Amino acid sequence: MGRTRPSSGLTLIEVIAVLAVIAIVLAVLVPQISYARTRSQTTRCATNLEHIAVATQLYYEDYHGPPTGNLPTALSDYVDSASAFVCPNDKGGTDSYSAFYAARARAGSSQFVVGCPRHGQGDRGAVAFGKGKCDDVVEAAVRWNGLEMAPGDVVAGGELTFADGSKVTVSEGGEVGLLMSFNDDGVCHSVIFVPKDSVTQLYCKVTPGSRFEVVTPATIAGVEGTRFTVLTGGEYDAVGALRYVTEVRVYEGKVRVTDRRGGQDKVLPPGHTAKVKIHGHWAADDPGTKDKDKDKDK
Repeated sequence: MGRTRPSSGLTLIEVIAVLAVIAIVLAVLVPQISYARTRSQTTRCATNLEHIAVATQLYYEDYHGPPTGNLPTALSDYVDSASAFVCPNDKGGTDSYSAFYAARARAGSSQFVVGCPRHGQGDRGAVAFGKGKCDDVVEAAVRWNGLEMAPGDVVAGGELTFADGSKVTVSEGGEVGLLMSFNDDGVCHSVIFVPKDSVTQLYCKVTPGSRFEVVTPATIAGVEGTRFTVLTGGEYDAVGALRYVTEVRVYEGKVRVTDRRGGQDKVLPPGHTAKVKIHGHWAADDPGTKDKDKDKDK
């Protein structure tokens, strides 16, 4: 009578045990791999933003004004690779950052220059401040008439509310866009903008301790805790030339108003008004090679 040969295969219980171990290992490794990939993409994006922030400073030194229009064109002489203008999370994109760029005459080390909101689960972003300082920041919620507003969005009329309690009322028919709103070292930093050719009045009530800026084609109004209005529009001078006008009026606190073209600024106390006039809509112009070469020869 022959003996039964022992089976060399795994029993059902052993197979289940192996599969359970594999599942546990995958459950541990997959989130770690995903997190590492996300961090790598954020780091690459932050490096891009750092290069762009430094390039804008170099551009200013050469042309005595900030780069305007789309960044890949304006900064082509200062950034070696076109890939520096593309966020790793922006699949198929060629210009990931122009919509989140504030063209300043000159940026200090703590002033927002350019950002990207594409990282994490929609709650994180990469931000470059003046002189190339970069941070991985937590985005702050902004709502327009109760609806969530994303960086880069432009809305007309209504009210914007920010995570720190700040509010902006937009005149009927007026337009405003969101560059970014984020928390940095526990402080809410929000930057909004008025599109070119928009006749808009903004009534801003900013929570004390927050950093808040309104960017128009003519000025940047920066404030920490105050009430003020920003009025934008156009007017013609005595010879019929178009001038873009921004008027800032302060009711409480102080507002620093900066001329985006020349870089001059002034701090307005309560009850004071500043009006900045520039010819045309310079902030919307794309600095072509011919114009840059002409400026450089001056």
